[in-house]
Amino acid sequence: MLSATSNLSYKLCCPTIKKMDDDLLPDVVGLDLIEDGLYLGNLTAAVDFPTLRSYRVSHILTVDNQPLPASITSLQGMHFMYINVDDMSHEDLLSHFEDAVSFIKDGQEKGNVLVHCYFGVSRSATLVTCFLMKKYKLSLDEALQRVKSRRYCIGPNPGFLEQLALYQTMGWDLIEDNKQYRLYKLQVAARSVKKGASLGSDNRLQDITHPDPNTASDCGPVAYKCRSCRLSVICLKSIIPHCPSKTPMWTDAKWTEKEAELTLCDKGIFTFPISWMGDTTQTLQGKLLCPKCQAKLGSFSWCKGLLMVLCNLLHRFLVSTWTKVLHLHILQDLSFFCKMAYAYEFSLHALFIFALCLHKARMLLHKSPLSHFSLVQNPNSQEF
Repeated sequence: MLSATSNLSYKLCCPTIKKMDDDLLPDVVGLDLIEDGLYLGNLTAAVDFPTLRSYRVSHILTVDNQPLPASITSLQGMHFMYINVDDMSHEDLLSHFEDAVSFIKDGQEKGNVLVHCYFGVSRSATLVTCFLMKKYKLSLDEALQRVKSRRYCIGPNPGFLEQLALYQTMGWDLIEDNKQYRLYKLQVAARSVKKGASLGSDNRLQDITHPDPNTASDCGPVAYKCRSCRLSVICLKSIIPHCPSKTPMWTDAKWTEKEAELTLCDKGIFTFPISWMGDTTQTLQGKLLCPKCQAKLGSFSWCKGLLMVLCNLLHRFLVSTWTKVLHLHILQDLSFFCKMAYAYEFSLHALFIFALCLHKARMLLHKSPLSHFSLVQNPNSQEF
C-alpha cells in the first residue's frame, strides 16, 4: 500500500500492458505527487479503489477516449470531469484548458485531485502543465520542468506543446481576439467538418459561427457588401488575414508578433462561418448566394483547413477603387489622366484607351454589376 505522504510513488516510465476484463491497462499503478493536493497518474491508478482511498482522492480528471467505468464514477463523495481527447497532435486540448484549470483548483481546495490519461505521459501531463502555468504565471519550459521533476516520464506530444505555447502567448487565458487563437479555432472546426461533423452535432462549430451583420449590433465595421443589392455580408472581425500563396497557420507566431510587417493577400477571403451562410458544414465546398437577392457572391471551401470564400480580384478592385472615379466624373478631366500617366509610367495612348474602357464600364454599371462583392473602403462612409 502506498503512503499518502510519499513524495514519489510508483514510477511509470516504460509501462507494459496486460489484459484485464477485456480492457487493456498499464500493469502498474502509476501516480506522482506534483504539488500539495495534485497527483498525475495513469488509468490503472484511477480505477484502483484502494489507491484512491489511500491517497484520499476526491476529484478525478480523466482525459482519454473513454470515461471511467461506472464502478468508479458511482463512488460516493467523488467528483469527476471527463475530456474526450485522443493522444494525437491534431487533437484539441486548448479549448478545455480553462475548464480543466477550474476543476483542478476546486479539487485542491476541497481535497486531492488525480489527473490521468492512459499512461499519464502526454494528455494528462499537458493539463497539469497548463494548470501550473496559469497558477504561478510560469513559462511553458518552467512549468514543464517542474512537472518533470516530479514525474520524469512525461512527454506531451508536439501538438499539445504548441497549444501550451499559444496559451502562454495569450497570457494564460483564451483571448478570443487573438489571431492565432482565431486561426486555431477555425482549423479545429475544419477538421471536424472533414470528419463529417455538422453545426448541430459539434459545439465547437456553433461557437465559431459569427452573427449576421444585418441583425447583430456588435459586429463592428462592415468589410464586404453584396454588389447587387448592397446587403452587408462580411464584417472585418470575421476575416482572417493571410499572405499570398500561403494558408495561415495558427502555429505561426507572426500573426501575433509581426502582423503589421506582413504583405497580405486579397485574392480570396478566409472567414469564420456567418449565420446567413447556412450550414456550410454539410459539404466541403459549395456556392455562396446573397441571402437577400440570391446573387452569387462566390464559393466556399474547407479544403485548405479553413473556410475560404473565393471571389474575383479584378472585379473587386474595379468596384472598390474605380467606382469612385466614375461617380466623380473624373473621366471628363483630362489633366487627371495625364497625372496618372506620369505617376504610373503609362503611355498617353494606353491611358486614353483605358479611359474609354472606363467610360464603357460606367455605361454598363447601371445594367449589370461588375461583381457581386463590393469592398467597403471606409466602413463609416454613408456612400454604401
